[in-house]
Amino acid sequence: MANCSNCKKALSCGCQKRKASNGVEVCSNCIKNYEAGLIQKTIKPLTTQQPQIWGANRYKSQIK
Repeated sequence: MANCSNCKKALSCGCQKRKASNGVEVCSNCIKNYEAGLIQKTIKPLTTQQPQIWGANRYKSQIK
């Protein structure tokens, strides 16, 4: 008997298994939340970029 890799519940039959976009088998109850978590992990936050400054101070560090 297989277990869901997300919630660790036993899967009694094959109709409960779903394959996520990364190839991991999860149960039909977890597939929506698991896929949403994968999307959150792949999106990079925009706050990590430093602003471009063109002018007299362009060579000075902007991190304080």
